[in-house]
Amino acid sequence: MNDLLDRLAQMFQYMSASHGLPGLNPPATEQQVAAVENVMGQKFPDDLRAAYLRFNGQSHKPEWGAGWSLFPSGFSWPTLEELLTDWQYASGSHDADAQRQAADIADEYQLPALGYFPSPQRLLVGTSGTTDFLFCDLEPGPMGKRGQIMNQSAEGADEPRVWADSFADLLRLIVDAYEHGRIEYSEAEAAWTKDGETVYGLKALKA
Repeated sequence: MNDLLDRLAQMFQYMSASHGLPGLNPPATEQQVAAVENVMGQKFPDDLRAAYLRFNGQSHKPEWGAGWSLFPSGFSWPTLEELLTDWQYASGSHDADAQRQAADIADEYQLPALGYFPSPQRLLVGTSGTTDFLFCDLEPGPMGKRGQIMNQSAEGADEPRVWADSFADLLRLIVDAYEHGRIEYSEAEAAWTKDGETVYGLKALKA
């Protein structure tokens, strides 16, 4: 994980030097992460915890449709404080009956993720200024994994889609694609692009 975070830091350093883009925030402290975990009553997955202890998210949150984001489809990595604020909203809006129904459906159809929103069992790791989000899933379906990264809309029009098995895997996809030239930053689009087209989803990142 440390090597991956070193590579991520180098990528951001190049983006800052070449394009004048903001970088990553200084790390959250052990005490800050532990305080958030205590409020939530559960531990972060190890890779997500390590990431926040190295960088407290991105230092720039683009407006909808503008700016540069770490993840495809315009998703920025939120700070620990933003993650907690979203969790507190989800916790206050939680409907236990609806979540149990979603769990039953996931069991019946052997789904990787529960079709339920909002949920205090999901940690915000990607925000785009729209109604779409990336979450670290702490309560996956029977075919999923704890800590998997999922894309879900607040409007509930689509079932959640699993993007990666873990936060580390998602970071690795981004860094690998950048280092091997599969994606590049476009100042005109203010986004990751491949062959001149804005990158949406993960397909363009893979070899």
